[in-house]
Amino acid sequence: MVQKPIVNCIGQIQEQIDNANHAVTIIWGTCEDKTETYAFDTEADKEMFLLGVDAACGWLEYRIEGDDV
Repeated sequence: MVQKPIVNCIGQIQEQIDNANHAVTIIWGTCEDKTETYAFDTEADKEMFLLGVDAACGWLEYRIEGDDV
C-alpha cells in the first residue's frame, strides 16, 4: 500500500484538504516562513481550531491567509 504524504501538522493529506467543506490557510511565524492549510467538516470545527491556535500562540505571530491586516 502506498501512503500519501501528510501535508500539515495535524496529519491531513492533500486529498482531505481538497475535499473539505471548510478550509483555512495559516501563515505561521513572525517571518511568515511556513504556510499550512487545514481542512474541516464544519464551520464550527474550523472556528474551534482557530480558537485553539489563538490560545496556543497567544502573543506569537500568525496570520490567516486572505485576512487583511
